[in-house]
Amino acid sequence: MSNIRTLVENEKYLDAIGIPETELEGRDFFFLVSSYLALNQGQKAMDVLCRHRDELYQADPLLTLKANFETRFLLKQFAEAEEDLKYFENLPYVSQKVEEALRALPSTIAATRYASSPHADYEKTLEMLSSPSDDLMLLSALHNLKNMGELEDYRGLVEELLVGPWHDDVKSYALMLLSAKGSTHETTLVKRGKSYTLIPSKLGTPFAMEEYRNLRKRIEDMEDASLSRVAGELLDLYALICYPERFIAPHDEDAFFPAIANLARSYLNLPEEALEGKSKRYREEIGRLIAENPPLLG
Repeated sequence: MSNIRTLVENEKYLDAIGIPETELEGRDFFFLVSSYLALNQGQKAMDVLCRHRDELYQADPLLTLKANFETRFLLKQFAEAEEDLKYFENLPYVSQKVEEALRALPSTIAATRYASSPHADYEKTLEMLSSPSDDLMLLSALHNLKNMGELEDYRGLVEELLVGPWHDDVKSYALMLLSAKGSTHETTLVKRGKSYTLIPSKLGTPFAMEEYRNLRKRIEDMEDASLSRVAGELLDLYALICYPERFIAPHDEDAFFPAIANLARSYLNLPEEALEGKSKRYREEIGRLIAENPPLLG
């Protein structure tokens, strides 16, 4: 059996890509793709995905879709992404989760293409905000506005998103945009069944909190690279779900860290460590909220 997983986890990407493909099988090719991406060789990663598409899809269809389309987007190969979508849509049924992922892809491709387009100008962005119809399009519009126009030109449109029927991720990013732009206008946010009246300029982002930075440093220092990556992703998800509330009580970092690490172990099918007290309660709360509030971009 190939040791490519160990090489990738130890960031020995050149050694990983040096293994002949004839010695790899199944999930090994995901690690080969990761190695090429880590070395900024996106096209070679895409070539591996195309050569071993059927084998990868049989090993893990959801991960294959994620790797395939994220690499296409990285390379700005949107026409090719649409052709890939047709290919995957014609494959036999695997599961409801796969079907849902495939149904979401047309909007994702369109939104990513739009965000990457040199024609994604200010007027089109404002038009998207004034006639919103899609969560992913709204995320693209909010991303574009970070470096566009004067706040008062679109503040009202962004504020409307905070109380509209949109995914909570859209509302969180809309609020962060208003905060980054220094909005001092009192506004209302409706999220997770709660209503908040707040002034965005006083909030900041969940990722600027001292507790977040300290936890992120501890996660990055974890010896297991895969565990560190998953724990970091879960930390970001949880902080965003809780926003604008603080995601952790003051002085609780020592209790929170083993909780997020244990949840990451569960995602990787690794044995969890025994937890007690606050750590156990944090583990239950983090797992519950992430399960109840799946991210828009998966």
